[in-house]
Amino acid sequence: MSETNINAALVSAATAALGSGFTGRIAFEGRDFTPPVSGKWAAIFNLRAGIDVVTLGVGGQDEHSGVLQIDVSVSENSGTGTLLTDADALRAYFVAGKYFTYSGQDVLVRHCDVSSIRQIDGYLRVSASVTYTARSTRPEI
Repeated sequence: MSETNINAALVSAATAALGSGFTGRIAFEGRDFTPPVSGKWAAIFNLRAGIDVVTLGVGGQDEHSGVLQIDVSVSENSGTGTLLTDADALRAYFVAGKYFTYSGQDVLVRHCDVSSIRQIDGYLRVSASVTYTARSTRPEI
């Protein structure tokens, strides 16, 4: 299924982009997670925007689009340096035009934006928003 493979490609890429410093400190959709009391942690969300028809008929192409949101959080009063360093690393990893592939499904990065730093639930947070597209072949009915 293309939605499964698209999501797997994105989550795998986000995990790789975050690196080993986030091992065991990543909240994934649909999984229980308790944020650590100290240190940094991340959360990954696939915000699907929909599917557009690219070509008609059986075996035609559909284009899936959305935003992969990666939130990086640190304890309040930790300063902004760590967050800005992580934001720079995510922007450098998710370069426009880069492809990620999972089980034969390609996902294309259109661009990556970084939010301002904000305070949420006792943490400082910055978000990287990776706009993506992926094509899939429409199955026979």
